Amino acid sequence: MNNKLLFLGFILFLSNIETSLSQAFDNIVKLSFEIKDANNHEPLSNVTCRVFTREGEFYTYSIADNKGRLSVSVHQDDYLEFSFIGYGKLKNKVTSYIPGRINLIELSEQEIQLREVTIIAPPISAKNDTLVYNIASFVKQGDSYLEDVLKKLPGIKVAENGIVSYQGKCINKFYIEGKDLLGSNYNQATRNMPIDAVTTVEILENHQPVKMLQGHQFTDKAALNIKLDKEHKLRPFGEIEGGIGCSPFIWQNRLFLTQILGKSQLLITGKMNNVGTDISDETKEHIDVTDIDAYESILPRMLSPFLNMETLPQNRYLYNKSYSLGANYLTSISKEATLRINVLFYEDCSSYSNHYDYTYGGTNSITINEINNKTHKTHAVLPILKYELNNSNAYISNELRYSFNRSSTSNTLVSNGMGITENINSRPYYLQNYLTTSFSIGKQIMQAKSFFRYFNRQEALTDISDSTSFYNIYERYATQSIVTKNQLSTSFQLGKNYLDLGTKVYYRDNLYDYKANVHHKKMQLRFLPSYTIIFGTERALSIEFPIEWIKIDLNSPQINNRNKGKHSLASNLYFKYELTDKWKFVLSASMNRDNITAEFYSPYTLRTAYRTAFIPNNEVFFNSSKSINTRLNYRNLATMFFANFLVSYTDEERENYANYNHTDSVTTISYIKGDNHHRLLVVDAAVDKNFIDVGITLKSGLSYNKRSYLLSQSGILTHNNSNIFAVNLNATYQKLKWLRATMGISGTVYWDKNNIYQSNVLSSLISKASVFIFPIKDMNIKLMYQSYTNEISKSNYKTCSIFDITANYKINKNWEIGSSISNLLNASNYTIMQNSGINNFRSYLPLRGQEFLFRILLKI
Repeated sequence: MNNKLLFLGFILFLSNIETSLSQAFDNIVKLSFEIKDANNHEPLSNVTCRVFTREGEFYTYSIADNKGRLSVSVHQDDYLEFSFIGYGKLKNKVTSYIPGRINLIELSEQEIQLREVTIIAPPISAKNDTLVYNIASFVKQGDSYLEDVLKKLPGIKVAENGIVSYQGKCINKFYIEGKDLLGSNYNQATRNMPIDAVTTVEILENHQPVKMLQGHQFTDKAALNIKLDKEHKLRPFGEIEGGIGCSPFIWQNRLFLTQILGKSQLLITGKMNNVGTDISDETKEHIDVTDIDAYESILPRMLSPFLNMETLPQNRYLYNKSYSLGANYLTSISKEATLRINVLFYEDCSSYSNHYDYTYGGTNSITINEINNKTHKTHAVLPILKYELNNSNAYISNELRYSFNRSSTSNTLVSNGMGITENINSRPYYLQNYLTTSFSIGKQIMQAKSFFRYFNRQEALTDISDSTSFYNIYERYATQSIVTKNQLSTSFQLGKNYLDLGTKVYYRDNLYDYKANVHHKKMQLRFLPSYTIIFGTERALSIEFPIEWIKIDLNSPQINNRNKGKHSLASNLYFKYELTDKWKFVLSASMNRDNITAEFYSPYTLRTAYRTAFIPNNEVFFNSSKSINTRLNYRNLATMFFANFLVSYTDEERENYANYNHTDSVTTISYIKGDNHHRLLVVDAAVDKNFIDVGITLKSGLSYNKRSYLLSQSGILTHNNSNIFAVNLNATYQKLKWLRATMGISGTVYWDKNNIYQSNVLSSLISKASVFIFPIKDMNIKLMYQSYTNEISKSNYKTCSIFDITANYKINKNWEIGSSISNLLNASNYTIMQNSGINNFRSYLPLRGQEFLFRILLKI
């Protein structure tokens, strides 16, 4: 009940904020200005317009762009002061200017005799398509690494796995001093780069990384570039940290070393721990979401993987020994060509226990009780070699990578009183090459892309039961895949507009080797004409009409050759419009038709776990989808207020659906031919606001997801609607030198509804609070409290509270010591209930106990 009151209070708090803002905005007018030199009447950029109250108190500002234009929202009784170095100041009342028109301001040159000059850079400034965050304006005591400050920058969001997004879209490049050292594995820098080495963070809007295509190919993606101070660019720098503790014996060590020179960059990270902390994100292969041609999904694992279904951070329950290494080197072969080498390594042995209760609905309800003791081992190596030539006349980029992985999972479980030992081994590897190039034929710019990958995975499953031979299983499964994608395109400039023409050839041959070889081959030919209309720097309309032909072949010695060919004409639309200098609107829509590749093809049934059997349907199926996305962005640099609002809707029609049949002894999964309508609605809103003068940072978000799909299970066929509503608020206060406080609240409400069963509306609330205390100059104490409350059944709540303490003392410029106590309240377990369709799932998770750690840090 307390959590409901907290959630209700939070909603009322937001409502009060909205009311207060509305009242405050009633007296606000927006003024626009064009600023020129009084002598030659040329536009003046970077002129500062400061806003003062009637009492003379400064409270906001705006800066003129490269065309000498700026706008500012003010009150009727305010004063405006225009100033620029070398020019005389101009100060007038707001009532001297006219709203709704561009007011002309002319400044005259003036000699100024300076005795002492102190230049304070604005927190955020903009020039053309570059947004510059001055880190000194945001960094506070307690901030150690780049990610600490990125999380506070308005407009920027850092996800739990470290992915950085700007105004709701993932960045397409991460640069260090303008160079792409890390590719998509930039977590190594964001989580380990000391913040005192960074001076500014730049957001490069509408970023086109290929110089040859700048001004010739439209893009709305953003890149992030960090700039270092002079001292850290002259020498290697980094940190070495070691930690040791007890209850049980624990250790945590870390290495970060980098050298950023003009022609070369080196960055090395190494981590090892047994405190449960996840270090895989820094060396895990990430998907490059900004270049779809560089991505091809890997065939999924068939035999049950080590699924981590827990919602708590894994350091609260996982017992591990983890090691990671990232070695990254980039060198300039010439002024415009670079060679990059990345080697990523990860090894882990982890274990934990849990207790699951599953209730599967249907004509006959089935309940399964499992007590699991899981151990998982993995070993992964990913070397990458990339060459890039990038100038205004040519572009060549070739990336070669090899991925090697070995994993094994052991689970000693008790299922409904029956003991089973399960072991699963998986050995995937692949070799991949991706070539992109741009070149000129006469005055015509051509762009070519070529992707190739060979993939192989071997899997094995062994189950031994203590009571019945039905669960004694030895299963093997193998998959191989060859994929190639080749694309050629060009662009014709027609005035300010562009006509793009492209062709794409896609071929994939998957081999499913389970007691018989099954080949699934796909050939796709696409013609991609599109037309882009440009009207203004931030306004564009792009329409694409892809014409494609697809042929699918499925055959094996036991399956008669089955093939299907399809012709299709679809359309894609993209519309971007700058409403004002602060508001931007984006609309995109697309249609698509493609083959549904099943997870598994075989004439025989495959056992994928001790009680799961996969029955294949060796048919060729297609799906068609329609989607529409709208995004509205707001950005006010003067007030440091950022907001973005997204609505996305996808309607997908499939020719088959999955059927689950649960019995006391086994669960079978099969695909049945039939109409399957799937709909997805996503609404997401985020608001960021910084109050630097009062030391407050606010970040809030709201989201709603509704998924509608066909549910077929144990004799029941119905359409299910799954709903999730979530709201979050994060606030940081740091005005006092001796205190820093942060608070985060995340509330979620979820429910499922169908014609057979309507689940209870359940809620969860995650509250996080931390207090930094700085009793003396070089010492800080951090108190952290986390509360996880889950509604187990209607009005029945379970709360798990965790309290941690850390203390750090800086001995001198190079040495620092610290200690920490985790789970001081000795919380012992975590319980959660989830609904899905007509099923219920309950988890009981034992937690790690109290642990003490002492650490020492050396700064290089």
